[in-house]
Amino acid sequence: IVAAANTWGTAGAACDNDETQSVFYSSDGGATWSYTCAPSNNLFALGTCNGSVFGSDPALAWNDNNEVFLNYMLLCSTVTTTKYSMVVARSADGGATWTNQGVIKNSWATTALEDKNFYAIDTTPASPYYGRHYTCWDRNNNEKLAYSTSNGASWTEVDLPTAASGTYDLACEIAVQKNGTVHVVFDTLDCGANCTNERMFYTRST
Repeated sequence: IVAAANTWGTAGAACDNDETQSVFYSSDGGATWSYTCAPSNNLFALGTCNGSVFGSDPALAWNDNNEVFLNYMLLCSTVTTTKYSMVVARSADGGATWTNQGVIKNSWATTALEDKNFYAIDTTPASPYYGRHYTCWDRNNNEKLAYSTSNGASWTEVDLPTAASGTYDLACEIAVQKNGTVHVVFDTLDCGANCTNERMFYTRST
């Protein structure tokens, strides 16, 4: 069993650089747990950060080869700016050790807001897209999706349909059907001084 969480204080395990995602793993059905950290920005070569690096928004998925993948944000935070990226790490030993698998999007140079991601893998051998990885997130409140045919190493990004209402897209979830159809839901809101008119929309890809 593998779980992940944001690390907002001094890390309890050695991270590669500053603070990143806390990863917890259990090999006895959840009775006892060990703790480690996911790879940080220096291993993904995201660029120089003149502030603090931290991870956020973890999403986990297993393939059917006993590998677990962790999709998360790596952020560079200074007094005046926050820089965003989306990355994927891979573990082949049940979450005990992790390697940098791929960069979905690095926006450290543009400061575009990449946020609220989710992750899924097609694990049905009969599916025409067997083994494909999927992630969704919002960029500057516009919903995105990307897919990988290389076990998460490289990614192709697509834009999801514009929702019928709402000025802000926020968060998403993915489910992959046995025939390979990908189902996505995401939230929208109208935001000014306050946010109202919250709705959820559905789209799919065959």
